[in-house]
Amino acid sequence: MLMEKKIFGHFVEDAVIYEDFPSTFKDTYKRNKRIGSGVSRLIFGKLGKLFLVFTIN
Repeated sequence: MLMEKKIFGHFVEDAVIYEDFPSTFKDTYKRNKRIGSGVSRLIFGKLGKLFLVFTIN
């Protein structure tokens, strides 16, 4: 499929790769805590208001 569209890649010897995952347990804990607090704020803050809008109508 890529050959049909004439899309080719090339090799870069000095390429730098960044991973999305933290390297230490402490960083992993901080990341999970940050994501968890954001999800909690979303669920308990915005989702409740949205639910009330749909139940009133």
